[in-house]
Amino acid sequence: MEGVLQENPASSRARLLLAGAAAALSPDSVDAVYGRLITLYPNQAVLQRDFASVLIRSDRMVYDTLAARSGDELDKKTAGILNAHLLRFDAAAAWLEPLLLSHSDADVAYYLGNVRLGQKRNREAAECFGRAIAADSTNPSAWINRGIAFLRDNRFDSAAAFFEAAEHRFPSEASLNYLAGTAYNSEKLYKPAVAQYRAALAKDTGNAEILFSLAAALERKGDFNESEKRFLALIARDSTDHRTLNYLGYMYAEKGIHLDRAEQFIRRALMREPDNAAYLDSYGWVKYQTKDFAGAETYLRQAAAGSGNDPVILEHLAAVLEALGKTTEAADIRRHLLNAESNP
Repeated sequence: MEGVLQENPASSRARLLLAGAAAALSPDSVDAVYGRLITLYPNQAVLQRDFASVLIRSDRMVYDTLAARSGDELDKKTAGILNAHLLRFDAAAAWLEPLLLSHSDADVAYYLGNVRLGQKRNREAAECFGRAIAADSTNPSAWINRGIAFLRDNRFDSAAAFFEAAEHRFPSEASLNYLAGTAYNSEKLYKPAVAQYRAALAKDTGNAEILFSLAAALERKGDFNESEKRFLALIARDSTDHRTLNYLGYMYAEKGIHLDRAEQFIRRALMREPDNAAYLDSYGWVKYQTKDFAGAETYLRQAAAGSGNDPVILEHLAAVLEALGKTTEAADIRRHLLNAESNP
């Protein structure tokens, strides 16, 4: 196994076998084996990550046993944090919950908050992060994660207000402006969303995720020209950025402009993700705008099947069917959409 890795240090099969065997090896043997490989291949980050993962798992097992035997709070806290790092949420919660009940500890509250996020118990996560901040208000991650818990709980106004308050405390944290923008965007408040994305971009220039979100919010706000310019800049920087290719292509299709370019962009997006329902919908809508109604029907039926009957896609399909003279089916789809809207 070690020989295979020496021949090919990126061999996933040998790496997995070695990581599995490490559980039965003594700590000295694990150190020696990985030490030799890392020395031989210092540029192979995967080996260093494997070694770190083995050590974390070993520590978790040691501390699970030690905490159960000793009853020491520090051992329980360490066991809980290690389990949280390994995404073993139930095991982590079993150690951390009693500790948080007995007294306030910023680290315990923070890691239990992460566990609650992982369990999708967002209200409890927000409470835990609130306790972490009360015990230690200097940890920006606790503030960020509390706002994320609000976002995931669809409390967008609370999230936006919280991120803005946190940004005053940590003014260099671009992520706080970005997340505030996301909260406003979720409420369809595009003007403050754009302002927050601009502030985030000023702190983290060149961040592709912020640039994409800003361009999308600008489009929704009605600033088509700046939005187009920013999307084109993203495509110039990365011609394989399928999300941007699709978004700008669909923007053109919606306006009925640059349809040749729109079709080219969306086709490139589909080459990256051929089963993406949103991309199939965009391509079908371009076909509709070019009056290739038969082609549009093909792509939109695929999109509807792959999206769980998304209402926007169904509305597009109904328009295409109507253009093809299939008025009965188009009317049935629109009736279904009206019923779904009346009975959410």
